[in-house]
Amino acid sequence: MNWLSQIVILSLVFTTANAYSQANVTVTNELTGDPITVHCYSSNGDEGTTSLTLFGFYWFSFDSDALTEKKFLCSITTQYGSGVYEVWNIYLMNNRCGNNCQWKVHLSGPCVQWKALAKY
Repeated sequence: MNWLSQIVILSLVFTTANAYSQANVTVTNELTGDPITVHCYSSNGDEGTTSLTLFGFYWFSFDSDALTEKKFLCSITTQYGSGVYEVWNIYLMNNRCGNNCQWKVHLSGPCVQWKALAKY
């Protein structure tokens, strides 16, 4: 087998290995005052509803398939208002948080924590 064939086979192995992996979403309450309510779901199912006090967190995981467009939404209700937020999709995975999306709920609203950028 020549070196070009070996590179192609290794590329296919790494691509297939990365196409299916475990993804995690965490929502943390960083608001003082009343607890917040978080309800997360996708078109494939309901992850449930929970109430979070200060620094409480809600976490769920799923098999991410980079080959299909999967989205997870969370309805977040605070004493200041409510909204529905897309907490995981292929864009977030590739550009913002990788397979570990961490959301912090602040007074200004939910914010995703960006993945660390490699420094060269």
